[in-house]
Amino acid sequence: DHAGEVLLMPNEFIPLAHRANVYYLISQIMIKHAIEFAKQHDVVVTINISISDINNKRTCDYLFAKIKKSGLGHLIQFELLENEAIFEPDLIIEMIDKLHELGCQFGMDDLGKGHSNIERLINLPIDFVKIDRTIMENVLQNQEMQNLARGIVELAHKKDLEVVAEYCSDAELTTMAVDLGVDYLQGFYLGEPRPTIF
Repeated sequence: DHAGEVLLMPNEFIPLAHRANVYYLISQIMIKHAIEFAKQHDVVVTINISISDINNKRTCDYLFAKIKKSGLGHLIQFELLENEAIFEPDLIIEMIDKLHELGCQFGMDDLGKGHSNIERLINLPIDFVKIDRTIMENVLQNQEMQNLARGIVELAHKKDLEVVAEYCSDAELTTMAVDLGVDYLQGFYLGEPRPTIF
């Protein structure tokens, strides 16, 4: 709202949008705003994309047309959400290849959670992965989680992929993420969500 308060969380309205068959409109609005923001501030913007988006011709046609017209593919990244299984990998690969042709990068969100697994890391032509917060929030207390995170980083780097560590919430966890060898950090210790970037 005008005071900056959250009125409704995405996990509440996204399922409703799917049931009402208007989810593609939300995706189009987010794509439009992301491209405008990247252009206005000359910064890289990351857009979450779902299997439902990739399977929707209207969304894909809109996406390709907007990026091509803007000429800003080099400023746009996409993260594949982990909440849906992949039944047609060829369709995903075709989508990623088209986005690469436009200069975009494509990555996997929340590796280690839900459907976002090592098989996707190995088989999809992605550029980066994000280690899920459920792993990162436990690396300080749990040696197995720490080994898992380190293994993800090593495997990703062998495939020349960059790695982002989510949930860098304090100095100790951020230092651990750096020690694990990740390339980028994300979390409240570095900055909290806000209406503007400056």
